[in-house]
Amino acid sequence: MRLFTFFCLLAVIFTACQPAKKDVTQEGKGTTSDPVKEKIYFRCDVNVNKETDEPHSQVFLVVNEEATKVADIAACETIQKAEYNRYNMPANTLSACGGWWAGAGDYLYAIKIGDQIAVLQGSEDESSTAAQILYTIVATVPITNQ
Repeated sequence: MRLFTFFCLLAVIFTACQPAKKDVTQEGKGTTSDPVKEKIYFRCDVNVNKETDEPHSQVFLVVNEEATKVADIAACETIQKAEYNRYNMPANTLSACGGWWAGAGDYLYAIKIGDQIAVLQGSEDESSTAAQILYTIVATVPITNQ
């Protein structure tokens, strides 16, 4: 009986000491599912025309504290992860922003593709009959290590 207990204890120790297996799933075509170690987010520099109250936002993608301008849109606010599905953004979205102004909305999201971050932009307006927002790549930003 002691020998059986010893082997069970030995099996538990060997199992516990093995490295954890990496759970890799493909989230979308052309994307990678490797964990993102970089700090990636959108920064919106919003200006408001004092005569018309119309907003104008310059949108920058920040990767490891290096900012690259990727778009000009009207309204720009951070879109939370819980809202990605509502805006037809994939689950592996790293960051998203956009907003609605004067009957139209512009939205941006970032995903990792290989060693770059791709920024996709989509828009909709109140007269649109499309069921979903369609996106196109508007910028790619290389990942730089710090």
